[in-house]
Order: sequence, then C-alpha cells, then structure tokens
Amino acid sequence: MSGRWCCVLPWLTLACLGSACAEPIEVHVEISGLRGAKGQVLIALHDNRWAFPSRWDQALVRTSVPAVEGTATATLKLTRPGRFALIVVHDEDGDGRMNKSPLGLPREGYATGRNAPTLEFPLFDAALRDWASGSRVSIRLVYP
Repeated sequence: MSGRWCCVLPWLTLACLGSACAEPIEVHVEISGLRGAKGQVLIALHDNRWAFPSRWDQALVRTSVPAVEGTATATLKLTRPGRFALIVVHDEDGDGRMNKSPLGLPREGYATGRNAPTLEFPLFDAALRDWASGSRVSIRLVYP
C-alpha cells in the first residue's frame, strides 16, 4: 500500500462504523382498525418532541401506504436504532396531513407508538418506544 493511503484507510474505516455507512435498519408496523380503503395511511417516527405529531417534514423517517379496510402494513428504514415517537394517521381525504378540530384534536383516525387509549392530543412521551432492527409493532387506529 502506498504511504499516502495507509494513513487515510484507517480513518475511512472508522467513518464507516457510524450510521453513514451502516445498513438501514428495517422496522415493521402493522396498523389495524382501518375503517375503509379511502385515502392513505401516513406513518412517521419523530425524535424531536417539538415537531411531533404535526411537523411531518421534520420526522426522522416517514412513509405512506394505501389505505385498505382492516389492516395495513408498512416497513420503515432507519439509519440507527433508538427511542422514537410513532404517529400513524388514516388520511382519508388524501391531503397529506392530520386534520384537526379548532381545539387541535384529531379529526381523522390515528394511533401512536403505544396505542393511545382515548381521543386526545397525541403526546410525544406517550408515543415513545424503542426501535431496533427487526422491531415489529402492532397498533390500532382510533377514530373521533
């Protein structure tokens, strides 16, 4: 190996030990309780409490799947494991966001990472759960 590369190669190896060169972590979400096949199901994981649940553009990862009556599934690809808040919305009108009442309460079906028991404003701490490669979570939507 030439003298120049023998000094650079160890640094490249160390850099690839971080998340930049790591394989994506796949996590699976099963969403039950969909009341119809209209629209789409929006799914997002947040690591920022101030962006949760409405700032989809600031989510760590987000995706959508077509709505189906009954149960839908989605696979999310993360760059790292961690503790993140999950929000899922049945976007029945297809506008790409969670519709809310003037008081900020959800108007469309939704669920959080730990299955919010009532129709209340989704809170970051109540939606947190640990995510690692191969994680599977089953959640049930609630509708207003």
